[in-house]
Amino acid sequence: MKFMNIENEVFKCFDTNFGPIIEGVIHIAGLRMLLWGHNGIEKERICHDVCQLPPGWSLACDLDVQIEREVYRLTLLAGAYEFAFKPYMKCISAQGKFMEEVLTCITVRQSGKGYAALDFREVLSSHAMF
Repeated sequence: MKFMNIENEVFKCFDTNFGPIIEGVIHIAGLRMLLWGHNGIEKERICHDVCQLPPGWSLACDLDVQIEREVYRLTLLAGAYEFAFKPYMKCISAQGKFMEEVLTCITVRQSGKGYAALDFREVLSSHAMF
C-alpha cells in the first residue's frame, strides 16, 4: 500500500507528484477517530459508529484510490469528509450507483482558510456526454 498526501495543493506519494487533480476508482477503506495534540495525532481508534465519537476526537476517512493499476491510501480529515466527500457519496447513491463502480475526479484547491480543500466529481464516459 502506498500512501498519498497533499502538499502545497498537490497530491504526492513519496517523490511522485500527481498534480492538483487525480482520477481514480474509490474504495472506502474505513473510518478512524483521531485525538489531536500539540505535536499531531496523539491517539487513534477504528470508528465503528460516528455517533459514538468521543468529545475532543475528530473523524477521518481512509480511501483507497485506484489510479491505473496502483492503489493509494488517501486519508480525509473531518472537514473534507463532511463537506466534500459525504455530499458526493449521497449524489452517487441517489443515482443508484456504487462508489466502486464510478471513476472519480478529486481536485485539491485552496480553501481560503490556509489549508487545502477537496472537490469530488464523477468522470462521465464519453458516450454519456451526448
